[in-house]
Amino acid sequence: MRIKNSFLNVGGFVGLVGLLGFRYFATGDPNNLFFFSFFAFFSFFILGGISFEYPDERWKDNSRRAATIGFWVAACSVFLVGFIASSAFGSRELVILAAALGWIASLFSYAIAFRAYEAS
Repeated sequence: MRIKNSFLNVGGFVGLVGLLGFRYFATGDPNNLFFFSFFAFFSFFILGGISFEYPDERWKDNSRRAATIGFWVAACSVFLVGFIASSAFGSRELVILAAALGWIASLFSYAIAFRAYEAS
């Protein structure tokens, strides 16, 4: 199933769309901060090196354990977004940036944990 691995590697290049987030510093429009979440697609480069040809019981167990780690990172980032939004210092820019960084952190934590579990 080499097609799936090459798709993951090509999907990683979608992460370059994240560079559009730097337009915020030129325009000041906080909607441009959302583009930073596209950097999460770079995690496909980490997953592209894993063989998906024959998912056995160990592969499924490693995927489940890595998904658990990714879930906890996502849950903490949702809490952080809610905390920032409800605090006195929370601005629209901070909420958008915290959401984008939480998205990136959750996908990267899954990819790194899955890769580590597969290597052991």
